[in-house]
Amino acid sequence: MAVLDQSNAENLALIEFHGWWPGDDDPFYLANVEENEGRINFYPDDPIEGGWYVPRMFFDGFIDGQYLYDDDTWPNMITDRNLTESPLEMTLDFDFDGTNGTVHAHITAEQTLDAPNVVIHFVLTESEIAYEATNGSNIHHNVMRKMYPDGNGEPFTIQGGQHLDISRDFTLDPGWMPEHCGFVVFVQDNATFEVIQATKSRILTSVSVIEYDLIDSGGDGDGNFEQGESVDVTFSVRNYGPLATGVSATLTCDDPDVSILTSDVQLDDIPLNGTVDNTTVPLVFQVSQDVEVHFTDITITLTANGGQVTFEEEIEILVGKPNILIVNDDHIPAVFPWDYNAEGFYKMALYDRDETYHVWNTTLVETPGADVLLSYDIVIWFTGASDPTITPEDEAVLTAYLDAGGNLIISGQDIASDLQGSSFLSDYLHAEFVADSSSDIWLNPTADPITGELSMLSLASGDYGAANQDSPDEIAPLGDAMPILTYYNSGRTAALRYMNDYRLVYFAFGFESLVEFYDVANSFNMRADFLQRIFDWFEFEPQIGDVNENGNVDIIDVVWVVNIVLGTHQPTPGQAWAADVNEDGAINIIDAIVLVNIILGG
Repeated sequence: MAVLDQSNAENLALIEFHGWWPGDDDPFYLANVEENEGRINFYPDDPIEGGWYVPRMFFDGFIDGQYLYDDDTWPNMITDRNLTESPLEMTLDFDFDGTNGTVHAHITAEQTLDAPNVVIHFVLTESEIAYEATNGSNIHHNVMRKMYPDGNGEPFTIQGGQHLDISRDFTLDPGWMPEHCGFVVFVQDNATFEVIQATKSRILTSVSVIEYDLIDSGGDGDGNFEQGESVDVTFSVRNYGPLATGVSATLTCDDPDVSILTSDVQLDDIPLNGTVDNTTVPLVFQVSQDVEVHFTDITITLTANGGQVTFEEEIEILVGKPNILIVNDDHIPAVFPWDYNAEGFYKMALYDRDETYHVWNTTLVETPGADVLLSYDIVIWFTGASDPTITPEDEAVLTAYLDAGGNLIISGQDIASDLQGSSFLSDYLHAEFVADSSSDIWLNPTADPITGELSMLSLASGDYGAANQDSPDEIAPLGDAMPILTYYNSGRTAALRYMNDYRLVYFAFGFESLVEFYDVANSFNMRADFLQRIFDWFEFEPQIGDVNENGNVDIIDVVWVVNIVLGTHQPTPGQAWAADVNEDGAINIIDAIVLVNIILGG
């Protein structure tokens, strides 16, 4: 709901009433049980569910948003409601001494409003409250603190053309932050539940950065902040309270590898719920030429009203060139409000292992060129649940990267299905398409250096994985490719690895959906560990005798040598080198005997 508030600040006044479910220990509920319960019970049970649930959103009282909280439904409800003209105009101002105050509502009517069930409510709210709730929310906004004079409101009538000034005295609790407190005043028809008009304002002037953009205009423009590049910092500022005057912004950074080139900008005065930006006069910083890749922070500080109002926005950025590139080739939008998009799962897994990375999103810019990929040691390319998956342009770029000896992780459902019969699938991904839309959601790790210590995995959970896979492929490894995950019921391959002139791990489903079957809550750690195992394998150097390249020298390698001697297996150059155990330039039965002696300790 904070996202809705941010994107609709000029025409949306939000109040959050906290209930007794899912936990009756919610401190915001307990702080004012009577008025929270009164407003919750004021509205009828949901006609579909036949009861109450949270979260439940009412727009202007009579439009039930129900549980349809996605990218479009709630914003569309707001847009549709905005088409209805209200007969009232309302504004607020305050007298306030730091603890006690008076809120003044100034109301003008274009037409008479004298229905017997119409009331006016004054609601004191507080935002930006830090509390770790059971639903995972850590910062709470628009929390109802007190209603004046009570939760029932007071009767309200007004004649057409009339102007009314209505005031309410209030006192802030010592635990409430005055700069985060405000009022929502609304007029409602209790018979129809319709809110006829509402307005809001913070008690004090309150400015904040609501969005920002960083562009390496003094560099290659790829959105990454590398050696020697200068970066423009632009942002929008919103005022949630009375007029903000003399607004200015300052950019600072304590990192010696970041130099501030343009540190200050003067902004326009900002009225209540208004915004300004600095797009024409960006703040600018520059990254040093010899920077080592690391995360750092820059800070935008806002001041207004002669320094009486301040705000700081700390932004974490990555400076320098990491060795990992994530190519987000998933064209499926994130689901509001959780933002469980595929990219987030890769970023979390890397962040948990203190890995640095750049992200290239193909929905925002074109497919990266081979030169971009080749500047990174490791490329993670995922298509998630996208359709189509790998385009001919993608194939050309990936082919060039692999021909140059790259390290690639590629992941996504329907890749093999889309590419079946192509040389890229067979000659570069070393896979053959077997079946589409596997219904087998359980996966077995094979005895492999990457997956050998993992337990059973699953694609089932929506709580600890992306749950975006409805069409995972079944594939078969070709040539020297090795299966690392197989489907539990069919035994067919779900993921493979290949090592020769380049190294490849190919998941025939979205890696972001992978969860640990026996310990689902550990899935975030599991994915981070899985990627680390792949990175370790990318750096793995084969040893003499390890013909199957699994990190061990054992009797299986003897069998591989015998198969090479008999001509039933055509080795890769790396396997041929490992099979020539006595290093005489030939692979024969002597190598098998020498290998047996090594295994036996002879």
